[in-house]
Amino acid sequence: MKYAFPVIFRTDKENTKLINVCIPDIPGAVTFGEDLENARYMAKDLLIALSEEVKIATASSLQQTKQNFPNEIVEMVEVEI
Repeated sequence: MKYAFPVIFRTDKENTKLINVCIPDIPGAVTFGEDLENARYMAKDLLIALSEEVKIATASSLQQTKQNFPNEIVEMVEVEI
């Protein structure tokens, strides 16, 4: 089954070469990547690793998440579990 969640990507304040990743609809779902492409991969990997939480969580809309985090990069990330 396919699942899609809005994911927040933000540059790390202490190490600007890293991109922090947060999935706000799943408590504790955080990771990072070495660049935006790697951060997207890590977001998918995190969703797969948290598959049980993903299956019971309710995803917010992309538009709502962008409104809640207006200064961040917000994208939908989809995985098949």
